[in-house]
Amino acid sequence: MTQKIKLRLSNAPDSYGFFYGTVEDLQGSIRQVNVLPPADQWTGQIRLDNYQPDPCQWSIYIDGELFAKAKKVEQIEMVIADTLS
Repeated sequence: MTQKIKLRLSNAPDSYGFFYGTVEDLQGSIRQVNVLPPADQWTGQIRLDNYQPDPCQWSIYIDGELFAKAKKVEQIEMVIADTLS
């Protein structure tokens, strides 16, 4: 069962190709979230050595660490909620 979280992401990626924002979990803790699109949807200007786009999946980073991956953009919030619970 998916828990309800509060995910807030930017509307557009930054120059590194990340959508950035925060997630608030059920306990009220707020964490930094960065989401990197798959390689074919990456639109950044600068690629960071340690943060390369996955060929097929959305990479979800929380507090700078790879947290999970999602196959579709629509699944990002569900994947975060399921993994945080």
